[in-house]
Amino acid sequence: MSQEGQFNLDDSEDEDEEGNFVLNVRTALFESKKGAITAIGEMAQHTGAAYVPYLEVSMQVLQKATKNWHPLIRSQAAEALPSMVVPSVAANHDGEITWEKGNISGPNPMSAQTAAIVGAVLAELLTLMDDDDKDTVGKACEGIQSVIELCGPHALAPVANECLQKTHTLLSRKAPCQLEEEVYGDEPVEDEEDDHDTFMTSVCDLCGSFARVMGSHFIQYLPQFLPPLCSFAKSSRPPSDRSMTMGCLGELAQELEGEIFDHASIMLPLL
Repeated sequence: MSQEGQFNLDDSEDEDEEGNFVLNVRTALFESKKGAITAIGEMAQHTGAAYVPYLEVSMQVLQKATKNWHPLIRSQAAEALPSMVVPSVAANHDGEITWEKGNISGPNPMSAQTAAIVGAVLAELLTLMDDDDKDTVGKACEGIQSVIELCGPHALAPVANECLQKTHTLLSRKAPCQLEEEVYGDEPVEDEEDDHDTFMTSVCDLCGSFARVMGSHFIQYLPQFLPPLCSFAKSSRPPSDRSMTMGCLGELAQELEGEIFDHASIMLPLL
């Protein structure tokens, strides 16, 4: 198969209009692998501290799965990875980590073991944010949101710059999974009546999570985040995009409270 081949999830083989070979693969083997990865995540999520002895080997399996050539496997790995944090929280924190919004000045509430597994999980999820499969990227954003809301600002702080940058890139529609939306020439193609990308809802939810975890520290990033976010609220966008934007702005306003007033000139016209 040439390097120009494209892998999809249908049970057929064909050629596209330009003559490039398209290989579509979905076999029982992939379904079995997907089911096994799902089982790992579910067991970690629901067996609590009893799963701690299996965390190391499970992480090795999931780290390998994130590099699989098939997007079905990578996406499922992204969904399972956040569950690896749960057993450590159950074993070391009685199932809950107490943290304060935006406060990283005090001692880290995470144990050394929990901090290590959180760091490993977030590293894999951040890499998957650069994936060329949109579903995988969406699952990665959901995973990061799950981890930082469970473990607090100390979990986000070491990767905050990278995480914020990649989220901004996704909002700006310049991420690898969005390259097909780029234009011919220098000017962007106007996306009138474009279909709603469901994975972008996960990206916007992650933005709301930043405000929930970082608190006032997120205010300084609003001038960069609001313009690309608000571009989804244009009248030319589908209703689902506009609704998504309003929901995200509502979350930001709720979490940042009065501190968001300085940006009312951008938000109020949209509302």
